[in-house]
Amino acid sequence: MGLSGYRTGHHTEARPCKAAGILLAFSNCFGICGYIMNWKKELILLLAALGVGAFLGPMIVFLVGQATFGPYDDGAGLATFYARFWLELGKTDPIPWLMLLAPYLLLQWLRLLRIPFRRRPSASETTLSADQT
Repeated sequence: MGLSGYRTGHHTEARPCKAAGILLAFSNCFGICGYIMNWKKELILLLAALGVGAFLGPMIVFLVGQATFGPYDDGAGLATFYARFWLELGKTDPIPWLMLLAPYLLLQWLRLLRIPFRRRPSASETTLSADQT
C-alpha cells in the first residue's frame, strides 16, 4: 500500500508514496516511528498488559486490601472480588477500567519519559552514513 514500484533499467525500485512520507515525518518528530511500524509487537504488548491488568492487578488489590483493611466484605474471597470487578467493568465504572488499563498506561508513560534521554546521532555520524549510501 505505501510503496509503489516503478521500473528503471533492469530492476524494480520501490518508492514511498507521499502519504507514507508524511506519516514517517510526523512519527519521527515524536520518536514513535518504530512503534507505528511494529504494530504486531505493540498488539502483543497491549494484550499482555491487559492480561496483567485483568487478572494480576485485581489479585494484588485484593491481597493488599485484605492485609491493610482486613477481610473483604464479610469474609468474601478472591472469586467474589473478581466477579464484582468484571461486573463493574460492564457498568463502565472508571475505577475498574483504570485498574485494567494501568499496566499498559504505565508502559506508555515510561516510554514517553525515555524519549528525551535517547541517543541521537551526531552531525558527523549522519554525514558519514549519508556518504556511505
